[in-house]
Formats: sequence, C-alpha cells, structure tokens
Amino acid sequence: MLAKDMNNPQIIRPSIFLTHEEVEVDGKPIVVITVPESRHIHTYKGEIWDRNGEGDFVIKSDDIIASMALRKQDGSSEDRVFPQLRLEDFDSATFAYMRQQIRLRNPHHLWLTMTDDEILRSRRMFQRDRDGYEGYTMAAALLFGSPMALGIAGKYCVSDLLYRTDPNMVLYDDRLKLDCNIIQAYGQIFNFCQKHLDEKPHMGNDGQRISLRNKIMREWIINFLIHREYANPTVARLIITPQSIMSENWNRPRYNSHVNIDQLMPFPKNPTIASVFREMGWIEEVGAGAITFRDYCPLFYAGNMPEIEDGDLFRCTLYLTNQGGQTGGQTGGQTGGQTGGQTNTLNRVFQLISENPKITRKEIADRLGISPSAIQKHINSLKENNIIKRNGGDFGGYWEIVNPSTE
Repeated sequence: MLAKDMNNPQIIRPSIFLTHEEVEVDGKPIVVITVPESRHIHTYKGEIWDRNGEGDFVIKSDDIIASMALRKQDGSSEDRVFPQLRLEDFDSATFAYMRQQIRLRNPHHLWLTMTDDEILRSRRMFQRDRDGYEGYTMAAALLFGSPMALGIAGKYCVSDLLYRTDPNMVLYDDRLKLDCNIIQAYGQIFNFCQKHLDEKPHMGNDGQRISLRNKIMREWIINFLIHREYANPTVARLIITPQSIMSENWNRPRYNSHVNIDQLMPFPKNPTIASVFREMGWIEEVGAGAITFRDYCPLFYAGNMPEIEDGDLFRCTLYLTNQGGQTGGQTGGQTGGQTGGQTNTLNRVFQLISENPKITRKEIADRLGISPSAIQKHINSLKENNIIKRNGGDFGGYWEIVNPSTE
C-alpha cells in the first residue's frame, strides 16, 4: 500500500522510490524503509509540507518555497551567473580598499599586480553556466558591487542593525540599515558594534592587552556576512541590547537544530566570498571563528557561550548577563531563553508587517514556522501597545504602523 501511494501522482508528486529491508530486533521482525534524499520539492495531495522543530507545516509562502529549493540545489547561489553585469558596474574604491588591506599583510601579493577583472576571474567570479551564458557572478556583485551591480545580482544584500535599551520593546534607540556591498558593510557594522558595546580589555597569555569586544565581534560580523544565503529576500538583522547580542540571517542549514560551539565543523556556505576575505586577512585558518568564540566569549561579561540555532534562519545569541545562557543556571537559562525567544518572535512579526503591510496572519505563520494562533497573540500585543493597527478586513485590508519611530 505504501509503495502504491508513493507512486500515485494524485498523492505524492513527483513520485518517491523507497527501498526496504527486513531486520530482526530482539527476536521481532522489523521492516526498515529508507527514504532517499531528493533534489525535488514534493507535494502531498497538492500541498507542500515542511518540518520545523517538532511540527509539520503546510507551506504556501513563495519565499519559504524558494528557500526549500535553495536547500536542494547543487552548488551555491554565490556562483549564479549574471550575463548583464559589466566591469564598470563594480566599485573601484572597494577594489582599492581590498588591495590596501592585502598590502598591509603581504606587499608582494600577486593581486597587487592584477587588474580588477583579472582578480575576479582568478577566483572564478566570471563563469559560464550550464546554459552556456557567461558573466560575472553573484559573489562578485556582493563583494565589489556598486548600487547598479547590487540591483542586478545582489538586491537582497540588506542588513538591519538595531540597538535597544529595552529588549522587550519593538522600538529602537538607534538603527543603521545597510544595502551596500559586504566589504563596505563590514566596517560600518564594526563601527556600530563599537558604538553600542562597552570595551572590555583583557590580558592575553603573552602579556599583551586584548579587546574582547573587538576580538569577538570581528568573528561575529565575518560569520554574519559570509555564511548567509543571499538569494533569499529576508533581511539579515543584528540586534544589540544591554542584555544580549543577537544576529539572524537566512541560511542553508546543515544541522537544523540547536548547535553547541564544540559541535561546529568548518563548512563555508559561500566559499568564494570566504576566500576573498581570507586574502584580505579578515579570516584566519579554517575553524578559527569557533575557537575564538569558545576562548573569549565566556570572558565577555557573564561567562556565557553563544546560543546557536541552525535552521532556515541561522540565529546566534550571546547573553551579556546571567539572565540567560549556560552559566545562568538551568532555570535562569530556560527563563531567559523563553523570554528572549518570545521577544525575538514579536520583533520578527513586526518586521514582516513593516516590510509587507498586506501580509496575512497565515503568511506570517508560514514564514516563521509557528501556528497562526501564536502569531495572533503577537499581533494582539502590537495592537494593544498602539504600534500597529488594521485597516480593512481580512481580505483586501492592510497593516498600518501607528508609531513612525518604529519604521
């Protein structure tokens, strides 16, 4: 019966070919069925389902369906070819800055004698795709693109940086929204972090003074930029409060679960982008980021390690107080994690409404992978705090941001 259903296009489409074997466990016969990994998106009775945490959800959002396709595709989206890109679409000042950074480390580096085009081609940022089209790649636009190039090949290269003195409020005290190339973005993000995070000097084993803030945030920002899925329109965010640092960006997950720092294995999501950062000296040896977090994060205020969730959204949180994290005790960690999770979800609901005032409760639930009833609770909270209001009915209506300071 199962094999029949798997080959019935009215139930499963496209068909899934299962294999099975009989084994014996404790004297009892067991049938083991193997479901092979597929490169296709399959439907069950015309609907697409996705597993999120402990639940299965029907997916209708185009963005979520697109992200599922990205997870299944061969290669990385950074290698996508854009034949319409021209060399003049790249920012010459960014190339000059890259060479400056390289010269500080190695005045004899080969790239210092190469043209901009030769550098791009040497790192395979000019390719021919399977359909025979030639052109510069998404990685080239993300790294060196002018607004023109980003409009063509990196239109989702947007980062939203927020500082909140009250982590439980949607309002923010400072905001910086970036839509520049990621080499330019690195310095601006670093300056934002220096502005809103206190310095905490530390004496290293060699007797040299180390800035824990700069050491940690350097690795944090690099990971925030190079391990992101830039083909998805979800805006990457970094939020700083007096209690925590949290970043989230769209992701092609490897673990799909909570990840311990000690479990992290080096796996570059965008190897071409990572290779350019490595030539500039912004990345050291493979795996150095996890080592830095493990060695220095516990020294940064509260003794906590980052909490990492590797899913469609890659989220990394470091608590700066004992209200959450591993050293806050089991009860404190659970309470802080639950409160932080509820606050994060509220903020994400508000972000989606801000980006698309016509979004429905069901679409928000699909995007965030939680139930519509849970979404309604967050919407009620936003309405009760006079942050949003609904104009019109469920069909044809739209959301309005009541307080302009939250936009």
